[in-house]
Amino acid sequence: MRACALVWTLAGSLLGCATQHVGQRAGLAADAAQALTCPTDVSAVLPSWAEDRVLIDTQRLFAHPRLPRLLARTLDQASARALVTRAEQFGYEVRTLERVAIAMTARHTTLYVAQGPMDTGRIVQHLYDRLREPRRLHQDAAQRTRVEGRLGPTLSTLVTAPTCRMVAYTEGPEGTLADRLNAPTAASPESPTSAPSPSELSEPMLHWHSTQRFVGVSPSSDALMSQVRAMDLRVEPTAEGLVLELTLLGALAADAETRLRRAVRELADTPMGVLSAAAHWTAPERLSIVRETDGTTRLRTVAPWEAVEALAEGLGGHP
Repeated sequence: MRACALVWTLAGSLLGCATQHVGQRAGLAADAAQALTCPTDVSAVLPSWAEDRVLIDTQRLFAHPRLPRLLARTLDQASARALVTRAEQFGYEVRTLERVAIAMTARHTTLYVAQGPMDTGRIVQHLYDRLREPRRLHQDAAQRTRVEGRLGPTLSTLVTAPTCRMVAYTEGPEGTLADRLNAPTAASPESPTSAPSPSELSEPMLHWHSTQRFVGVSPSSDALMSQVRAMDLRVEPTAEGLVLELTLLGALAADAETRLRRAVRELADTPMGVLSAAAHWTAPERLSIVRETDGTTRLRTVAPWEAVEALAEGLGGHP
């Protein structure tokens, strides 16, 4: 239940943040351009050691017949108007982005990476105009632009790669993370200690990997989750609803399945669980729990569209 709510929170609030400060700098003559190696994907820019990494296939999300409307329902009218106003000011259209990636580090830095058609010139200028002095703007012969300065107390860094149709933006002390966009070979491979076993959902619409400690979720899960070193959530739409696949990485106790099912029942009894009838789609016959040979534990269920709609209504505060 909490996983489903987190999906919509991430897809709504983080997707809006991920596209606030992206842009393109026009300018230098074509003969001054130099060769540029583009990252293979927005995910290649994220540091593997980040506490949280989120990948969103925004192109598929907004092309889906149900999800754009449901996503809009998670926002109140004021938030929806703010997103439209921000898009007009910053020169981007969320629905035209192809992929978005987000990383959050232990040092309270958030890195956003976006790919797709963007009016980067307007965004670079808009961000630069808002930064406090001292502020810096640099553009190289390949039209790659780097902007750095402070928005209030927060260090903000924007890096663009127009040839790759990609941008990276950070908020927090680790501004150099944005430079990974133009140094894709520096992207670290996935750490074997935190990589989940292969999943049927190899390219899900939303993928969230976290190494944070998730305690306080429910009384039954706290002791169990203290043994989890990482979790991996994959979300994929189907005709029936949203497939939710949660993989827990860690040496869990032998009675992990029993304790997990008890924790799921507790979550189903929460207000949001009751609202979405979670007791139905997390029942033992619908929620599979499999212990893999590599020691990981995989939970999988399908939240029907009626449940997702109810959850969207609840998150948006609609009656």
